[in-house]
Amino acid sequence: MCSYIDNADNDGTNHTGDLDRIQFTPDVSGLWAVVLDWSSATDNNVWLFDESMNALNGSTASSLDGPEWFTHELVGGTSYYVVIGGWEGEKSFWRLEIENLDDCDTSVVESGDTSGEVEDVGAVSDGTKVCGNTYDAANDLDYVSFTPDTTGYWEASLIWWAGGDYDLFVTYADGTEIVGAASFSYAPPERAMALLLAGETYHFIVDAYSGNASDWQVQFRYLQPPPCANPLTEGNWDIGILPTEGTFCGDLFDASNDGSSYTGDTDTIAFEVAAAGDWKFSLYWFKDDLDYDLYLYDDQSELGTSAGIDMPEEFTVTLESSHTYYIDVAGWDGGGPAWWVVSYDGP
Repeated sequence: MCSYIDNADNDGTNHTGDLDRIQFTPDVSGLWAVVLDWSSATDNNVWLFDESMNALNGSTASSLDGPEWFTHELVGGTSYYVVIGGWEGEKSFWRLEIENLDDCDTSVVESGDTSGEVEDVGAVSDGTKVCGNTYDAANDLDYVSFTPDTTGYWEASLIWWAGGDYDLFVTYADGTEIVGAASFSYAPPERAMALLLAGETYHFIVDAYSGNASDWQVQFRYLQPPPCANPLTEGNWDIGILPTEGTFCGDLFDASNDGSSYTGDTDTIAFEVAAAGDWKFSLYWFKDDLDYDLYLYDDQSELGTSAGIDMPEEFTVTLESSHTYYIDVAGWDGGGPAWWVVSYDGP
């Protein structure tokens, strides 16, 4: 669930700003995790109360970076309250997760080594939970194979409940990394978002970087469908001959720079055109605070460039048939991930 803290403030002892209270009732008894994360420079806190508003647990670290989290044994069918308060900082949008750590759709068996033996959990859908454990938080890697049931943006969220720094990576089946979540934090969750294709096999890796051995849980969430029928996943692609008009789309997992060069994600697409003549290319993206750029070139030279700050980025170039060209979609600023769409119109 999501909402926002409009006013984060205190008098040195108590919260004097906004407090959000959420009532909930767990469906089963067991160990549950409460995880609060937020989007801006705010020191938010979270507490758990029983139905008589007696304090049971909480997390109040003095930090402008989330998350705040704790675990607690809850009784199924009993009402509880979570209270979220902003201690200081900016207005912030928050996201609260209340997860049953004993509830898993499938569990993987610990192999007892670090050889990378892969456990296959098959198809995953929105809400699927996979559980496992590590035997050594300084050396153990758990490799899990999975297949999404729907094409689009997915989030894999890793939580663990013993002190340690755990990381999460999503890769292709050949081991090529798509995205990683490694924040060097002892506080879960680690979240990795990626464009995944239905029916394709991928791996996620739980990396116990340091700390204590622990049980872990990865939950999958389907976030949104792609903006075109056949999105291009991470990496370089050859999409063949373009018809006289159409679109293709993909995503950049990061948009960043060092002042002179791109340091984030760049997607490269190879293609030919159906007919010689003037072709117009336009790049759009799906978050207002991003800055993406568009380049077109062949093996000899750069032919088209659009690198402003507003969309669309677009240009018109004269192209020949039976000749290979390349488009780069490059992220300059704004982070990510986010969709991009390139539309084209030929003679």
